[in-house]
Amino acid sequence: MIDRRRICMLWLVLLTMGLLQACAEVDANLKKMVVIKYAHLANVSQFQGAADGVHQSLLVGVNPGSFWAIFDVCSIDIQGSSLTGMQYDASKFVAAAGSGTYGSPDPLGVVNVASVPMSSDSAPVRAALTDAFVLGPTSQFFPKGFYPTLKSRIAIFVREAPPGYHGDAMVLRYNGQPDVAALVQNADGNNPAAIAFYLGKSAGISSLCPW
Repeated sequence: MIDRRRICMLWLVLLTMGLLQACAEVDANLKKMVVIKYAHLANVSQFQGAADGVHQSLLVGVNPGSFWAIFDVCSIDIQGSSLTGMQYDASKFVAAAGSGTYGSPDPLGVVNVASVPMSSDSAPVRAALTDAFVLGPTSQFFPKGFYPTLKSRIAIFVREAPPGYHGDAMVLRYNGQPDVAALVQNADGNNPAAIAFYLGKSAGISSLCPW
């Protein structure tokens, strides 16, 4: 005869063990949790910037449909009890668009700089991006705490027309330490602006961060 009471007790023990393990995993994750809030502002097809530090050059992706996705990183909350801080590095962000992912460490793209093909990670292109879009900090150690007005603007090159992408807000990920980083979209419900041509920081892109 089957002892139903014993079977029920066994199931209860197994369920309790499973819950304890799940709680332990959640607790371990919370101890190293960093919450990053961001906003996807615009997709820029081509722009003009100081590509060589002297002359203004026109930059545009070689592949049809390529663009720069512009994000503001609004805030960082370094709250995990096991953390002493976070080494923030803007180059470690990755954007997901449609069925593709873009940014480090994915393959780079090719950009025409005044009609001269260059790697999207070459020094002239990085200089042009900084001149046109980037706001600091791009790399900095933040001690444990809450930084509500980070004001870090980044540009991620999307080297192709992303399959299945229709201009909606991209999902941003962070590949770095701490292991767990919860990224929260801070958006107004609208799609990012589609900008065919951008003329440097003087043109301006409005932020969605509560600064």
